[in-house]
Amino acid sequence: MLTDEFFLGTKLYHKKLTELCKPIARYLGVTQVIYVNIDKRGQMFCICNNYPWVERFLEEHYYLLDPLMVHPNNIHNGFSFDNASEDQEFKDTLLYDAVIKFDWCHSFAYIEKTAAGGYFGFDFGTTKSNYQIINKLINGSQIIKKMIRNLHKKIMLMTRELQENKMDFATMKGELFNSQKGLVFNEQVENEHKIRLLRDTGFLANDADQDFLTRVYLSPQETNCLRAYLDTHSIKKVSGDLSLAVTTVTSYIENIKNKLNCHNKNELFDKAEILESLGRI
Repeated sequence: MLTDEFFLGTKLYHKKLTELCKPIARYLGVTQVIYVNIDKRGQMFCICNNYPWVERFLEEHYYLLDPLMVHPNNIHNGFSFDNASEDQEFKDTLLYDAVIKFDWCHSFAYIEKTAAGGYFGFDFGTTKSNYQIINKLINGSQIIKKMIRNLHKKIMLMTRELQENKMDFATMKGELFNSQKGLVFNEQVENEHKIRLLRDTGFLANDADQDFLTRVYLSPQETNCLRAYLDTHSIKKVSGDLSLAVTTVTSYIENIKNKLNCHNKNELFDKAEILESLGRI
């Protein structure tokens, strides 16, 4: 029954997912895509454009190793190449199998938290010969992020049935769901190193700048607005994307500027990008 629940999304939607992924496939040359959506209770739905891989994934219990599928507290926003994982077993089994049997190479993930406390994640792969994908990802990360967010919105519109009938992934993975680190994970010591580097290079000019990195609190709705504003640079577009009144979005943005000690839009964008790189938004 568990296999059927997990496999349902891929069986029903793999062709539709392939169609939706055409823009990013053309841009990056990706051939393999997995989409994962997990809430804070561990309820999940997942779709993939390659259902033979999903069968293999289940047969070999690869979900026990997969750092894309963990508790939301153990994963942060951002990009990561799959082979950057510190888990050698994950690389020696799941990644090796994906490359050898499915030509799922140069794979990378993108993670983004949701206002409700969960997150969505994509894992993309391409053929072994497509080395250009790495340069495109590095040089076009902002464009790719916009494409991914747009893809996520379309998937959410397409998968209403799956959203209403999520599977209990926390039970499926057991204690590993709560203890395993995500593929995109910022250790506290790494954050402190980043803060020192930003201070040494002059990006954090005073104590107030450092304070917002370590202690500022943004509400879930403020975080959502800031992410969308960082992406669109337009309060009107944020209003439309989040179905909020323009006055409401304006109020959220002003609150955020006060919390981050920003005097103008450019300062807000600069600090928001730092917060995003630290996994704070």
